[in-house]
Amino acid sequence: MRSLFLFPLILSFALTCLAAEPEEYKKPNLDFENPETLIDPIEGIKNKHFVRRAILSSMAKNTSRFEFERPYINHLMGFSAVFQRTLFTKYVTGVQALSFGYITEGGHGFEGGFEFASVSNVFAGYRHIFRPETFSLWPFLGAGLGTEVTGLRFADGPPQAPQYNGMRQMAFGTLGFLVPLVDIGIKAEARFNFYGTDRLVLSTGVGVIFFL
Repeated sequence: MRSLFLFPLILSFALTCLAAEPEEYKKPNLDFENPETLIDPIEGIKNKHFVRRAILSSMAKNTSRFEFERPYINHLMGFSAVFQRTLFTKYVTGVQALSFGYITEGGHGFEGGFEFASVSNVFAGYRHIFRPETFSLWPFLGAGLGTEVTGLRFADGPPQAPQYNGMRQMAFGTLGFLVPLVDIGIKAEARFNFYGTDRLVLSTGVGVIFFL
């Protein structure tokens, strides 16, 4: 009978011992806003965990920048739809475009390059990239002038294509959006080339912008 009375006391004592946390395992209550809790840099470099965090923090800070005020290389790959008034010709061809330019801190880019397609051309133009602070998809608009290069073609097109004898100089407008990454922007773009009222070339595609 005595053991029946002692059992609750023994059980209570055991639970109390299990619930009590030793002093050496208690987490310190640190106030990280108190200057006394800040680690001294000289002491910090002796701690490998502190050094690793400092290196990773510096790498993330320096490599995640996407700044302007530097030159760039712009590439576009896609398809061109050609509409010309000569015999009401319509056809589609592949396109590769490459340009070199410089962009200011305000997002103003000035570039020159060439477009290699069934209707190839060289051009010079301007584009403005908008950089919303809270949105990672940056739209851009642009315009420029160019001229057809008849001796350089990606493809010949249909038999009616060489019969074009209209305007060779063109004006173009471009629009699209850019996804900024580390020193590279992935873009989708549409370009409208107007050779007067004789011919319209609509080029659409994707590409990258390499910021040097």
